[in-house]
Amino acid sequence: MLLWFVYDIIYTNGGNIMNDEEKILKLLKKNNGLLKTSDVISKNINKMALNRLVQKGTIERVARGHL
Repeated sequence: MLLWFVYDIIYTNGGNIMNDEEKILKLLKKNNGLLKTSDVISKNINKMALNRLVQKGTIERVARGHL
């Protein structure tokens, strides 16, 4: 299990279909900035989007393993 934390969530969708990264940011906002990889998978969101957000510096992995 991985836990994710977002420093800044600036979420704007403009009525467009959300991509996986936008869906993750929305979940983070809803969950007070914390998210497990299993949360992403359960919503049928590609977990590779988490890695893209980390590489961009948008979110940070704060824990790894079972909590």
